[in-house]
Amino acid sequence: MPERGQAGAVIDPIAGSPVYPAGSRVNQRGHLEVAGCDVVELAAEHGTPAYIYAEDEMRARAGAYRDAFARRTSDFEVLFASKAFPCTAAYRLFAEEGLSVDVASGGELHMALRSGFDPARIHMHGNNKR
Repeated sequence: MPERGQAGAVIDPIAGSPVYPAGSRVNQRGHLEVAGCDVVELAAEHGTPAYIYAEDEMRARAGAYRDAFARRTSDFEVLFASKAFPCTAAYRLFAEEGLSVDVASGGELHMALRSGFDPARIHMHGNNKR
């Protein structure tokens, strides 16, 4: 049974959550909606498993990190942790947003370079790397 708030209105468990992209919600059909897209419809069209992300939210969060550091100092660098989402579209998006990237393998390095990261903004880390 859905939770109800004042005046009996159904409370959306997704709206306002810091876990989901801003604007995500449960729509009238009871489906999760991300960036205006019904994820059940996306699954029907594209199959599962599927990675669904909201580009505008990713850009906004990258900008928020950049801006937060810029308000405090001019000597900073924000890095995208490529292990979190090794996808060429994500690499490209974060490169366009002016972030740097950390990579831990040759594959991640290849993806970062191919997606347009300036080599000077790529940080290689991990065991036994020199």
